[in-house]
Amino acid sequence: MLKNDRNPFLVMIITSWVLLIIAMILKLFGADWFIAGSENKTFIRLCNFIDSHFAVQCIVFALFNIFTTSIYFMAILKETRPHLVWFLILIVYASVKVVFYNKVVFFILDIILMVVLPLILKPKYWIAILVGFVLNFGFQLISMATKMNNYKMFDENTLVGIILNIDYILMLTLFWLYRIKPNKKEVSNNG
Repeated sequence: MLKNDRNPFLVMIITSWVLLIIAMILKLFGADWFIAGSENKTFIRLCNFIDSHFAVQCIVFALFNIFTTSIYFMAILKETRPHLVWFLILIVYASVKVVFYNKVVFFILDIILMVVLPLILKPKYWIAILVGFVLNFGFQLISMATKMNNYKMFDENTLVGIILNIDYILMLTLFWLYRIKPNKKEVSNNG
């Protein structure tokens, strides 16, 4: 339990950093614990089911994309929950992206979505938007490095890939928590 005098944002931030640092140190010392595998027949059947059904795979990818991009948008726009305008745009975009996927086209559209749309919504946050975009790119590189096995991805399974993105989600969540954490000026003005 948290004591009443502890800031819950600070506790979440410290916990997330500790978990991320432990994971990166283990990876640097050669631990391949992040190279996951399972002998569980139910899990293997679920993975095979997702990968063998295009519609299910599209839904899983779209939900993951919506979830992670929502954290990104909440962080750069300093919001505590998804805003209806950008959330609806994100749902439509993620749906179109998984059905008509083309790496080059959607790489460019991802950049537009992650930079231009927030600039249109909150132009005064332009520095946070640019910094957030660079950080997001860095988070993805760190996440990929953690999961690589001799410089290649060890598994192309959809569900395993999503599960292994927990570090990326942690980094996005940290960024979001830093952005929405009330600073001392805001606390003293309100209290």
